[in-house]
Amino acid sequence: MTRYEYKVRQARRKRMHRQMMEHAAICFLIMAITLVLVVNAQDCGVAKKTTTSERYNVTAESCQSDKVINAEVNTVPMAPAEETTEQVVEQTFSWNDDEAYLLAKIVMAEAEGEDYDTKRYIAMCVLNRVLDEQFPDNIKDVIYEPSQFSPITNGRWDRVEPNEDCWQVVNELDGIPFPILKEWSFGCLYFENCDNEDNWHSRNLEYLYTSDGIRFYK
Repeated sequence: MTRYEYKVRQARRKRMHRQMMEHAAICFLIMAITLVLVVNAQDCGVAKKTTTSERYNVTAESCQSDKVINAEVNTVPMAPAEETTEQVVEQTFSWNDDEAYLLAKIVMAEAEGEDYDTKRYIAMCVLNRVLDEQFPDNIKDVIYEPSQFSPITNGRWDRVEPNEDCWQVVNELDGIPFPILKEWSFGCLYFENCDNEDNWHSRNLEYLYTSDGIRFYK
């Protein structure tokens, strides 16, 4: 895949993502307005019941108490729905061409012969590290952090170039909201392809799952 093709796909994904977020914002707003209308309708019903105190034997104190409760109910805010959507849109991954290339290349170096899902888990593991305060806060430094990814030190990193699947993984994850990234990956931060399952990872980390022979941990 050429850089131009990648940029075209990246722009298309960002446009689709933006449209999805706008649709979600409209849905949240409609839900909030509906909730306010329902609450107000309920309050009107309460008001009608309390207009004739003799019928319901309501005291002045209880009427005052009802007013306080109704005042609290009527303070349902509408703004948070839009604010929440805004925060989700802001907390997403996006990268430049150089970072996209590095991410696709580490996926190729670590999982060239693995299936597509495993390649995606490898990429998400890198991105989870960027989000985690234990690791560097950018893709390049996470990948080049000493003694973390074996292809960097054994020479494989210099011999491989990303294939179509690797670029597709990068395109799929570009612009993904952080909560969805965590949900898809179960928050994985480590992986290993060691034949011996009794190793440092298994003794010191929480095992999550195995994908195409590669075990993932956090």
